[in-house]
Amino acid sequence: MKTINWEPKTEAGWLALLLLLSTLTPAYRTAIGMTDLQYQALVKAYNMLKQEMDNVTKAEQSLNELIEYKTSLLEGPVTVSMVAVPLAPVYETGAAICPAGIKTMVRAVRMALFPNCTPAQLSYLTFVKGDENFVPADYHADGEAEASIGNIAIHSKVKNVAMKNLYARVTGTNLWIFIRTFSGAHYDYHRVPTTPNTPESVDMIVYGVIDNVQIGHASPIFTVLYQPQQTPTV
Repeated sequence: MKTINWEPKTEAGWLALLLLLSTLTPAYRTAIGMTDLQYQALVKAYNMLKQEMDNVTKAEQSLNELIEYKTSLLEGPVTVSMVAVPLAPVYETGAAICPAGIKTMVRAVRMALFPNCTPAQLSYLTFVKGDENFVPADYHADGEAEASIGNIAIHSKVKNVAMKNLYARVTGTNLWIFIRTFSGAHYDYHRVPTTPNTPESVDMIVYGVIDNVQIGHASPIFTVLYQPQQTPTV
């Protein structure tokens, strides 16, 4: 059974929903009737909520350090050094100001878009939750990555579609290069850098693949700073 007007239960869930809505492609926004004003409001909401959630994390970490310092000061042991006094956190302030009541704004956007969306789009946008018939043409791939020295770990959900095509480009360029088709939720991409021994920012997208045919829509672009394995130069 579908749950209509589904909403996240946690702050992290709301942040994830805002990230999804604020990174939709122009073509997708046009297809569901999202206006530029709605899109800009969602982008502002995501940026400011992420900033303030990060600031709360900093404040909590700072408070824990201060409590630990005070406890050591009072209780000891005497071997604990009290030289390094905990510093106040430096908060982020760069996000554009967003009006209060983000949930109310998102609900209004959802109600405005609801009549324009297909059932598959409603599920992708998480405006409804529940089982649905899978339509390959409406499938939207997802992807994310983590970089380590010499490797980019790709992650993608496998519900309905286990095979993915991976494409990459150097950030700031327009040419997407097909990397490979992989199966499963994870793939280790050992990239050869454009310039040997030089870090580079890499954009990536994935598409779903069924029966060796690429289907549906690309994932949102995800980007990492790739640190190549250093090799000797002659």
